[in-house]
Amino acid sequence: MASRDTVGQQSCDSCGRSIARAVLLAAFGLVFGGLPAYAFDGARQISKSYFNPENFLDLQAYSFSKREDDLWYEADNGWRSGGGSLGLDLLYLLLEVKLRHPLSESWSVGFELEQEEFYEIKPLNYLVEVEWRPQVWLGVAFVGMPEYDKRHADEGLGITLGRQPWDFLRYRHVLHDLYYNEKNFYDNSTYDAHPVEDVWEGSVRWEKWRLRGERTEVRPFTQRFPAEQLTFKSSSVETVLVLDWQRSPEQLLGVTVKSFDVRKLRKAPNTTVRADNRRQRLRYESLNFYGLQPFNPDWHGTFGLRWDWFRNEFRDLVDGHDSEDFSLKSLQLYSELRQTNSPTTSWEYGLYAADVVKRVASVPAAATDKLDKKVEIKLRVSWQVGQVDDQGALRLISTWDVDGFSPSNFLGIWDGGSMTYQHTF
Repeated sequence: MASRDTVGQQSCDSCGRSIARAVLLAAFGLVFGGLPAYAFDGARQISKSYFNPENFLDLQAYSFSKREDDLWYEADNGWRSGGGSLGLDLLYLLLEVKLRHPLSESWSVGFELEQEEFYEIKPLNYLVEVEWRPQVWLGVAFVGMPEYDKRHADEGLGITLGRQPWDFLRYRHVLHDLYYNEKNFYDNSTYDAHPVEDVWEGSVRWEKWRLRGERTEVRPFTQRFPAEQLTFKSSSVETVLVLDWQRSPEQLLGVTVKSFDVRKLRKAPNTTVRADNRRQRLRYESLNFYGLQPFNPDWHGTFGLRWDWFRNEFRDLVDGHDSEDFSLKSLQLYSELRQTNSPTTSWEYGLYAADVVKRVASVPAAATDKLDKKVEIKLRVSWQVGQVDDQGALRLISTWDVDGFSPSNFLGIWDGGSMTYQHTF
């Protein structure tokens, strides 16, 4: 029988954990309640969009599974890569690496790299971190991205309350291109003020509920190129929230919310070069509701409803003749089944169906404006070797356009192939 002191201590510990979770939930409300937020990715080009109507079905078919995403999130170390065709000329690409190595009880070093391309070309960015923990619940870090060209070196500081992956709140303050104005001997370009990035990330776990999110804010910046009489301005948005209710290790319901809002301007008033006289706003919102259900030890299912909306407001500042509004909206139902054949191999089958509306409109409106409204259906068949929670797993993927089926040309429904790989350790 437990003593009064033991019972009291347990009650106090439980109370402390409840208070800590309440504080984290309040912090989530403050940090993520003002969505969206600004984010810096270094992309400087301004161009039109060339999505195909079925591309959001492609993105779902090429995605890592919910189980893989959760294993990735909770791991300290790993790398993964995935992607697939978005048409004849474009490829969806995802590359992530994260490493964390403890040096002692209070010191550790880390490395993070993430690149995702599906709507424009992105430069490769990474982050190195050295963290010191004076207390178990408190971490202080120096972060940065060293560069051969010192103009583009990034430096910053971070603070963490709690410890990843659950029940923590982390803040990073990163100064991008910190020494650009002082160390730029290539030309006479300068920043009015270098980009400053604030990153908030956190999670809360309570009984069967899991909530995590990330918000990145960069204050809008201006870069000037006097020789070309060119001004570049940019700000961008990217946020992610994930809420799950996990009934058992293999059974859950959840929703993932993603968004970004990118604004760019290239202005050279003394030239008629169109590439240097453009303005753009890119917006994207996505809601993905999903459920995971095992049927027996060998068969597991994932079922979901996904909504995506991408918009590109492209403006030509020379004479306006090349201005365009692009929109792609999709409401998608999907189901995915995994059949385990052996301890190291499995087959997966996915069916995706969506009501899609694609609109390409001149500004001002013209008779050549295009509205494409249709139903897209896609089939995925893939084979996996390895165990994603052990030595890693490689998945070979084939996709098929079911809505283009013709008995006289069966191979005409072939859409493309891709592969993914994930390894955590």
